[in-house]
Amino acid sequence: MPTPLKPTKMLELSGSFITHADRKRAREGEPVPNKPIGGPPKRLTKDEKALWRDLVKTVPAGVLGDCDKYAVETFCVLFCRFRACTIKSMEMTTLNSLFTRLGLTPADRARVKASAAQQKEDDPWDALIVKQPAFA
Repeated sequence: MPTPLKPTKMLELSGSFITHADRKRAREGEPVPNKPIGGPPKRLTKDEKALWRDLVKTVPAGVLGDCDKYAVETFCVLFCRFRACTIKSMEMTTLNSLFTRLGLTPADRARVKASAAQQKEDDPWDALIVKQPAFA
């Protein structure tokens, strides 16, 4: 089974595109999330919602978007089953896969280097700030 592709945002945060410009060119035209992931769905339990919020805080800013909500929802449901010791073998395989795909294993986390500037959320008010020219 081939190794799954690493998310473009994680490659960007790790600096991979700086050393391997061809990787960035290969991903040109790739769809990007429309907006941030947002809050947990109402259908989740109290524990699953708490896990969702914790996960969104844990993953580096900008990695998860609205199109990732189904993977995160699945992760939250399965991880709560794991905590309750009611998870089945196939579900555990899926949970392990989601850990890797969401960058939650030590090996995946070690590859992501997000600076404070990259973690700052875009502020729509920034567009209104008039930048003054610098004087020497």
